[in-house]
Amino acid sequence: AATLNPKVIIATDYDEHVLGLARKNFEHNVPALARQERAQARQLSWGSEEDAASLQPPFDIIVGSDVVYREEMFKPLLKTLRLTMS
Repeated sequence: AATLNPKVIIATDYDEHVLGLARKNFEHNVPALARQERAQARQLSWGSEEDAASLQPPFDIIVGSDVVYREEMFKPLLKTLRLTMS
């Protein structure tokens, strides 16, 4: 994603420890974007309208990998996708 010179890259998770790892990865792999705050790690609770709005959507592209492990999280994830893509 960083090679496309995006306006911003935002990695999200609910867990602060995971967000800390994402920040370190940004600092190591895309230091210029991290210094300019164009590579960000932000907390997101699926289904939360407030959290989704704080990301300042809409987004052109949303990429996910190994996203859902529990079936009860499908609906909150879909709600969040709708909120961030419209």
